[in-house]
Amino acid sequence: MKTLYYIFLSFRPKKLIKNLFVFIPLLFSGMIFNLPLFLKTGEAFLLFSLFTGVAYLFNDVLDQEKDKKHPIKSQRPIASGKLNPSIALFSSLILIILGLWLSLQINLKFAVIAVLYLIINMTYTLWLEHVRYICSFCAGLGYVLRVLAGGAIINLTLNIWYIVFGFVFGLLHSFYKNAFTDEGVNTQIAK
Repeated sequence: MKTLYYIFLSFRPKKLIKNLFVFIPLLFSGMIFNLPLFLKTGEAFLLFSLFTGVAYLFNDVLDQEKDKKHPIKSQRPIASGKLNPSIALFSSLILIILGLWLSLQINLKFAVIAVLYLIINMTYTLWLEHVRYICSFCAGLGYVLRVLAGGAIINLTLNIWYIVFGFVFGLLHSFYKNAFTDEGVNTQIAK
């Protein structure tokens, strides 16, 4: 039971709020009070929270040695030794398979967006994490994919302004984090 708790903590629940961007198409289309569509979008929020959490787990496993030396990140379950990295990786694999299967049950377009989100997160964590401008670009792209997923889950074709809004918000969020937080350029799309 403690293992599940530490996996949950590794998902960084407070940071999952950014997945509410999947509601942007529903809100701006004026259909926010359509209960069936609201519930479907809630599914997208939960699935993107799952994918974001998996990205955090993966990132924490790869960065565990570096995180052990950081005053705040050393308290994370993997860096502190409370969660075994092998269990975290195995859990990530199971959760990715489950999340992708659930995404396919929704619709193919949503599943493709979810796969792109995962690929970008994993590529970012493996290779692009320390490149400042790529970091900001990837953050913007992460928000765009959330918005696109929100449109895909309710079968809404989005105009360019949804994409511009998501990208600019992601860029600004990334620039803020790089300038004013202790994370600096060590961010990831999911953060």
